[in-house]
Amino acid sequence: MNRYRNYAYYQHSISASKALLSTRPDLVKTFIAKLDQLHQQHGSKERAPLLAKLELDLGLVERSSDLALVEDEWKRLVKEYWTRWGSKGSIVSELEAVVGGRRDWLRELMEGRIAEGQVCLLRRLADFC
Repeated sequence: MNRYRNYAYYQHSISASKALLSTRPDLVKTFIAKLDQLHQQHGSKERAPLLAKLELDLGLVERSSDLALVEDEWKRLVKEYWTRWGSKGSIVSELEAVVGGRRDWLRELMEGRIAEGQVCLLRRLADFC
């Protein structure tokens, strides 16, 4: 199996990046660049690189790292993820795991998607709130 299709690979790399953040930020930057590259190469077929980038960013925000995405870029990537992979049943759970303190914004995104006709999210939104 290709390791880039196995989310355990990403989770291991995310954990290592968080551990190395204070001593080797250059390696974390390299991993971020690799995630960007993988997303560019495989983003239409694989959701793992973008989800991993969002998960890593949560850790960077929690550690007040200057490597964290700016809020507008983070929101753009979440919307991109939702638009591309929204037909998958696990998308809300996946995003819940990486939003951290941004739950209100994700709730607003869900409400917007419901207003656009994705009524299947109504129950999920009730559970989310």
